[in-house]
Amino acid sequence: MRNSRTLLWILAGAAVGAAAIYILNRDDKDEVINDLKDFARKTKDTISDRLNRLGSMADSATDRAEDAGRQTANHIKSNM
Repeated sequence: MRNSRTLLWILAGAAVGAAAIYILNRDDKDEVINDLKDFARKTKDTISDRLNRLGSMADSATDRAEDAGRQTANHIKSNM
């Protein structure tokens, strides 16, 4: 199993290297590089946006859980 994973990583590295050489040898490499930069920027922005949303959702869930805990504690105290 470990040997197959190692082989997979070697093949993946070779594929990335071959793709880089292919791109750098193209006549329109500047256009391809700009497209890749745009894609990377958009991907970064999307990931950042989704992480911010996830953080907001986590904060909201934490607030709701704290409120529910306080309500439960108050209910228990009032019934003692």
